[in-house]
Amino acid sequence: MQAASINPSNVHVYSYDGSQFLGTLSTNIYDPYSVFNRYGTYGSKYSTNSIWNQYGTYGSKYSSYGAANPYTSTPPILVYNGSVVGYVTANKYLPGNRVALLNLWGLARSL
Repeated sequence: MQAASINPSNVHVYSYDGSQFLGTLSTNIYDPYSVFNRYGTYGSKYSTNSIWNQYGTYGSKYSSYGAANPYTSTPPILVYNGSVVGYVTANKYLPGNRVALLNLWGLARSL
């Protein structure tokens, strides 16, 4: 991913199959669509559509769609301009661009 001119708000997180929007990488912590807004739908650790919900479909280490699952082959995807550019995953063996949850803020800040 070319980082030089990418607005993090334009990088979207979706479920692996692309059917569920899971937020953006906007670094504005008040942005209602940002995965970094702890009080928003996509950033709350209690929201069903959040990658931060450790008991939810997209954040659990036990869910096949969970970003924290180190074995999944179907983690949340990062989409930019309609193309998949990476994965949000704890799976170190998944080919392609990937970022762990703990490194997501750093990635967004570097864009």
